[in-house]
Amino acid sequence: MNYKLTDWLTANYKAGMNTYNDRRQTTISNSSAGAGSLGAILLDNINFQELESNFFLSSNNKLSSLLDLTVTAGINYNQRTTERNATLGSEILFFGIDNINLTNTQTKVSGITPFQKRRIYGIYGDVTLGFKSSVFLNLTARNDWSSTLPANNRSFLYPSASLSWNFTDDIKVNQNILSAGKIRGSISRVGRDADPYSLFSIYNINPQIVNPLVHRLVLVSFQECTIRCIIRRNYL
Repeated sequence: MNYKLTDWLTANYKAGMNTYNDRRQTTISNSSAGAGSLGAILLDNINFQELESNFFLSSNNKLSSLLDLTVTAGINYNQRTTERNATLGSEILFFGIDNINLTNTQTKVSGITPFQKRRIYGIYGDVTLGFKSSVFLNLTARNDWSSTLPANNRSFLYPSASLSWNFTDDIKVNQNILSAGKIRGSISRVGRDADPYSLFSIYNINPQIVNPLVHRLVLVSFQECTIRCIIRRNYL
């Protein structure tokens, strides 16, 4: 959905939901080394839902006959929920019969029900300055706040910058040999949050020691230079 506020400013809004249900049955026979060679049946029901909301403003401006400016700024919301219900039946009574109701097992364990919910709020911006439609400077930045990080350290910023030049638009070359050429350099910083329940120990069949001071993950990627050329095939 979009609405043109002025000749140079447009408001946009997008929302969506992704959901699925995954039902699984795993059977371990008595001939397997798993489950103490007694056999087991696992019924697993996984529900997943993702909600996405994105509002942004976009602007296209021609500053002069040589300069063009494109600006985008927005707010993003993402929520992912996962719920799992599992029942494990061990010691199969009658081999060769895999009963989906688990009545064919001696013992049953229910309640393997991990529930996970993750929320991320983000703001972002994208600015592109073009010169003579051949040189482009692009700057981006995004800051996220994640529910899976410590309350006093939930924010992480990841910016990027790139500069490109379509040199065949400014330099006279034989178009029969080289139809297009581009040089590009960029640097970026990428961040992500932690998995749910990574801060505090919780009751679990297989407990793990966690770090309550866990930080967001930040990676820096540097691309020094990329050269792309398109050569006419008929010339070769």
